[in-house]
Amino acid sequence: MMRFDMRVPGMSVTQIAGQYQAAIEMARWADDKESFSIAVSEHHSSADGYIPAPLLLASSMSAVTNNIGILVAATLLPLYDPVRLAEEMIVLDHISRGRVAYVLGIGYRPAEYELFGLDFARRGAIADEKLAQLQAVFKQAVAAETMPRVTPQPFSQGMPPIFWGGGSKPAARRAGRNGLVLWRRIAARV
Repeated sequence: MMRFDMRVPGMSVTQIAGQYQAAIEMARWADDKESFSIAVSEHHSSADGYIPAPLLLASSMSAVTNNIGILVAATLLPLYDPVRLAEEMIVLDHISRGRVAYVLGIGYRPAEYELFGLDFARRGAIADEKLAQLQAVFKQAVAAETMPRVTPQPFSQGMPPIFWGGGSKPAARRAGRNGLVLWRRIAARV
């Protein structure tokens, strides 16, 4: 798996742009290598430039590839409007023809919640509310008779693949309550 977080501390804006272009070119290169997949991740307000908009990078990568799977892990659900997120996920689902999956999570950095004007202490409750809204939006998207609803319908059956991320008991309970598989990154950091 190739994982991109786009941390580029101390680089100029030209160098940062070059790093993003290189990541897209790496995705193009890996597309016909059957053993590869791509993961892009998300954090906000990071001094090292950690990517704050992983769906944009995933869209760029899916536009230059045809085969490789892309995982957006993790998407910090409490920081999104569920309707807007569903729309963006559906568009990316069409661009990629169903090759993008998502790991939703709540994050662990208070600075991110401060940036978005959200209460860090309520992040679990916010995630529960927004996950219910996101799932309802996808349910309405496939029910053609429901209005208003997001359009178009997803390319994937029902909705793009969604997992819940985390290694805690609350994360496992949240996944189970909402019919999602718990995604727990097992690989140790080196």
